[in-house]
Amino acid sequence: IITSLNTQLLLYEMKNKIPKENYLYELIDFAIDFQDVGAFSLENGKLTDIKNYENKLIEGYTVDRISEEFNRVFNDLLEFEEKDD
Repeated sequence: IITSLNTQLLLYEMKNKIPKENYLYELIDFAIDFQDVGAFSLENGKLTDIKNYENKLIEGYTVDRISEEFNRVFNDLLEFEEKDD
């Protein structure tokens, strides 16, 4: 989801540079303005803004860390399910 959001944010930033002939031009209606987004991480009771205001994207390291955590939980659930059978 975060990668998809970053794609839409980048599309917004690039929308005036995309030629009408390019397939990306058709996606401009789905572009999202960085200023319209709030993105936070909640870890150990601490809320942290994960927006990168310099490149106008959601922090990449946060995306990776969240994905790794979801993968770990998913794999643990699969292992639990296999033991339950």
